[in-house]
Amino acid sequence: YWSNEATFAGGALGVVGGLTKSVETAIVGAVVAGGSSIVAERYNIAVQALNYEKAADAMYCMHTMLYEAPVDSVGFTFINARTDDVKKRLRKVQQTVELASPDLSKLQQALMQKGKTENLVQAAQDENQKNQMGLDAANKTVLALATAEPSEKNTSEEKTAAAASVKTWQQAVQASKAKVAAANAADLQAGLVKCVAEF
Repeated sequence: YWSNEATFAGGALGVVGGLTKSVETAIVGAVVAGGSSIVAERYNIAVQALNYEKAADAMYCMHTMLYEAPVDSVGFTFINARTDDVKKRLRKVQQTVELASPDLSKLQQALMQKGKTENLVQAAQDENQKNQMGLDAANKTVLALATAEPSEKNTSEEKTAAAASVKTWQQAVQASKAKVAAANAADLQAGLVKCVAEF
């Protein structure tokens, strides 16, 4: 729009300069009209504005994923690298004045990886839940043995075995919690990569 208005204004100034026999006004009109086409060729405001909007969408996507994530779940180096990916992509499309569109192969790869990490998270959570249930059952057994009336069935061997079972389940729960944390971190990283791939 600005380009067309400047061309019109420059042409009008040129006509006014010709009618008033003012060489300076005619020259200014020619410069304004000619300069506007240079600006239009060099900058396409609509395209560049859309590119900034798409970059902002990618950054907001990452922000929403990181907002509630534990601080140490993804390293700052990884986050900074993904932020730099968005900046580099924006710089490239702005320099060439082309509308940003996602690389479909990278986007497909990112979506597939995100699907895999989501499955890993679900499997780790299921395993952790199973281990927690085992620990709860083992704790109930220990409690039942501790509060039961002494009998032939309630021997010290049974109590020792029940205590060992509790310890085994505690270790399993700790290991599965670590798996859940690792799977969540991998899923978060995959999500950040997907945010960048969508730009």
